[in-house]
Amino acid sequence: MSPNVGPVVNPWDDPPRVTVAAPPRPAVVAVHMGYGHLRAAFALAQAARTDVLSMDRAPLATPDDVAVWDRLRGTYDKLSRRTGLPVVGGAYRRVLEVVTAIPRLQPADAQRKASLSVRYLESLFARGFGAPLVAHLRATGAPLVSTFYAAAIVAEASGLRDVVSVITDADVNRVWAPARPDAGTIVYAVPTARAARRLRAFGVPAERIRRTGFPLPREVAGSEGAEARRRALAARLVRLDPRGAFAATAPDAARALRAEADPADVARPLETAFAVGGAGAQVELARRLVASLAPRLRAGTLRLTLVAGTRADTATRFHDAVARAGLASLEGGPVEVLFEPTFDAYATRFHRRLADLDVLWTKPSELTFFGPAGFALALTRPLGAQEHANRAWARRLGAALDAGDVGGAAAWLDRHLGDGALARVAYAAATRMPGHGTERILALATPR
Repeated sequence: MSPNVGPVVNPWDDPPRVTVAAPPRPAVVAVHMGYGHLRAAFALAQAARTDVLSMDRAPLATPDDVAVWDRLRGTYDKLSRRTGLPVVGGAYRRVLEVVTAIPRLQPADAQRKASLSVRYLESLFARGFGAPLVAHLRATGAPLVSTFYAAAIVAEASGLRDVVSVITDADVNRVWAPARPDAGTIVYAVPTARAARRLRAFGVPAERIRRTGFPLPREVAGSEGAEARRRALAARLVRLDPRGAFAATAPDAARALRAEADPADVARPLETAFAVGGAGAQVELARRLVASLAPRLRAGTLRLTLVAGTRADTATRFHDAVARAGLASLEGGPVEVLFEPTFDAYATRFHRRLADLDVLWTKPSELTFFGPAGFALALTRPLGAQEHANRAWARRLGAALDAGDVGGAAAWLDRHLGDGALARVAYAAATRMPGHGTERILALATPR
């Protein structure tokens, strides 16, 4: 064979098989500092078919790291829970507002100066904070998707790339960006336009900010089950608007959807829930809420789920509230206390529960973003600057109501069932709130 002639290839032969390694799945990392970060990570890991990694627990945390996280978590939990104490609760609320304070939004680059919290994180990193996480990312080559600021900032400071930081509130504190945000490579996934403007004020370049929406679990916004959610919303719009007040002025699409409602679904009792956050804040409201709703619960026209999450002490207090209202015999029927010892078990059960929910009482936590499920949000008092921002965002969309004094919850329900407000905010939440954040965020995690 001439040296200038290559091998003869039969065009009918099978092409050579080339094995291409699949890119590693993203490392979805969270911290146990409230359910907001965990819930976002849970949805992302669920969609990516991987597990949530915890930066604040072994093996991704050294004993010294764990001690730091325990101190931070203990301080925040105490502040949050003590806001509900009689007499002194107001003082603790004011302290929490100061700790979480976000200054007035200024033009781009106006808030570039690193805060004390940013400097504190830098000092921890200089002492080896987060080293096990960095080692894991280097060993696996996995892109990082972080739902808590520390993981993203530590990874970037270690020279790693392919880092996505998921903002979990409508506005954001300076600690979410490093001291030199303009020189970094972190890509930020934000749920709102305000959060994007805030990052620009910190000095983060616009090209590294993506408006994605909040990452929601498949039970709330996934393509699977979309038709079932539509049928549920149709029946809900009728149940929440028994006098047709909303239907009289609703958009044509809402009236058409309402007309599709199955009479059997419409006839069932109203499904409501009261949820507290990971620190157990506002648990003291449950007793007054249950007492107010007791007549409806006894009559069988209402069902109530008290969502204790993973806190056994909160579950105990919920059971006590039910007993004090004389409703203990109804537990397992119209009254349920939802508790699971692990976050995954709790989240799976609660997210499924959301599919049937008509009204959710909650502080304006990350659950504010779960409106695409199509229930009516009843917002209790915000705790901290981020929750004030979440409330303002949902109210601007017309997708939430202020719950007021939960001691008058029964009268509040009657009033807004009559004026159509509950149906109005449920429809606005389902149609105006972004519902595909999970897919958009995971797309950002593709190695560049």
